[in-house]
Amino acid sequence: MDYKVEGGVKVLDWITITKIPEVRFEDLSNEVANLSRQLEFANDRIKALELENQELRNRLALNSQNSSKPPSSDGLNKPQPKSSRTKSGKKAGGQKGHKGNGLKIDLPVSKTVVCGVDECTCGHRIADVIGKTIASGC
Repeated sequence: MDYKVEGGVKVLDWITITKIPEVRFEDLSNEVANLSRQLEFANDRIKALELENQELRNRLALNSQNSSKPPSSDGLNKPQPKSSRTKSGKKAGGQKGHKGNGLKIDLPVSKTVVCGVDECTCGHRIADVIGKTIASGC
């Protein structure tokens, strides 16, 4: 806008004042009503998108432990297995002072028995073929 400063007060030119459009109350009222409808539509759309977003987030959070999905559908984001056992603070294995109940072999070896095979499953005698090549049927 063009204006002059006279005595510290801004004064508009007559030309600038005549360029201001004439505004009617009905036009402003219609514009406010139109903007209110647009805002209401936008708010409804935002609520619908927030519900859809929450539903998708809930679906992504499902895994085989909190739904009926199979473990193979967990992909690489499998939860760590959790044991219900709690640590007792003792070392693994038998504790000091425990006698134990394992099998004990106290008998000394009195004789050794060598069990030999006389025949092959194909019918050849082992004594006859020692050091020889046996046919492919054996």
